[in-house]
Amino acid sequence: MPRHNGRRRFGATAGFTLIELIATLAVMSIVMLLLAQGLQFGRLASARQTRALAFSHEGDIEAIDRLLRRLLGQIDAGGKYGLATDFAGDAHRVSFTAFLPAPPPGLASAEADMALTATPGTGLTLTWRPHVRRPLNGGLPASQERLQANIVRLDLNYAGQDARWRDEWHQTDLPRLIRLHFVSQSGMPLPDLVIAPERTRWHP
Repeated sequence: MPRHNGRRRFGATAGFTLIELIATLAVMSIVMLLLAQGLQFGRLASARQTRALAFSHEGDIEAIDRLLRRLLGQIDAGGKYGLATDFAGDAHRVSFTAFLPAPPPGLASAEADMALTATPGTGLTLTWRPHVRRPLNGGLPASQERLQANIVRLDLNYAGQDARWRDEWHQTDLPRLIRLHFVSQSGMPLPDLVIAPERTRWHP
């Protein structure tokens, strides 16, 4: 009668060989590498899209640059009669009298009283009304044009004859230089504008 020693014999298929473990680890390493590259590509694509959207909102900054240089560069300095200028500026708002680039039909003059501001709710905004030297009953109603919705703050500085920058200007003559710094909602940096008004310009 055959005798059994109580030991159980296991076949060769009861576990993984060293070669199989190495192959499995190699496959897993390749999968993890591909996943990491995919995540990195996704982050880069998302960042590019964010920048593209920001630039699409700020794409008209060059047009705003040209407009503001035209308006602030041709501020009414008092006219040929030597009247005091209507210019006044503080750290976040500037008001002045200048000529509209494209005045609406029916206006007797293209000259208008303007104010430039920027807030998170309204963006960069130009408020204007037809200029009247001696307004009656508060003058004509004002109109408002939003120049750029993505600009949420406007910082202004003014330099006089002493070439020193200050946060406000309430003098009888125009500043030599006006510096505008824009803060965008997207956080993208925007170039500052430095504009020199024509200090001796007469009415056309």
